[in-house]
Amino acid sequence: MEKARRREDITPDDFALIPLVLNEFDKAEHSLTDKLGNKKLLFQKNCEGIVYVATVERGETKVEVRTFWKMRAPGASC
Repeated sequence: MEKARRREDITPDDFALIPLVLNEFDKAEHSLTDKLGNKKLLFQKNCEGIVYVATVERGETKVEVRTFWKMRAPGASC
């Protein structure tokens, strides 16, 4: 299923890129708000032809990375 969506396996080194994805993103969008009012944001960063994507959920008292994945894409920006 992941290959069908062009996603690649995350490696331990990829986790070090989460601050880069969140602080120096190329694209950010509000994706959903759940029934409890938690806002979900999607951050994308293209880095050497790999697009890293992090979904962040913001609730009343927390902010956390909920999902993190990568996929190949043309071009590079870091």
